[in-house]
Amino acid sequence: MILKFLLSLFISFLVIFGNNRLIAQNKKIIDSLQVVYKNAKQDTTRIWALADIASQYYPSKPDTFIIIHQKVLEESQKSNFLRGQRYALSRIGVGHYLKGEYEKALLYYGKEYKICLETKDLKKQADNLRNGK
Repeated sequence: MILKFLLSLFISFLVIFGNNRLIAQNKKIIDSLQVVYKNAKQDTTRIWALADIASQYYPSKPDTFIIIHQKVLEESQKSNFLRGQRYALSRIGVGHYLKGEYEKALLYYGKEYKICLETKDLKKQADNLRNGK
């Protein structure tokens, strides 16, 4: 009985303090990526830094994950960077999938697939079909 109590207390301690450490690590990563984003000379570097920032919110904060990837999509469209557009559409779809918004997820997966067709990216086309996108 006492052993069960001590074990649950220990697990609770790890969850509470381990989670704070993880949040601090993510904050450091996000801060570093924001510096890269702000100082980047090339559009593609900015876009990938922003996408990396968004990935720090996966899967715990799907709304933030989606919002940042929408910004990745906008910047990729301005730069006519199809690879960035394809990636952002895929990740926005993932965010909606995490939220249980399957129709929206399918909409974004479909948009991603169209870019794969336009760019004749056979590997990504196969990935989409294999993953049921």
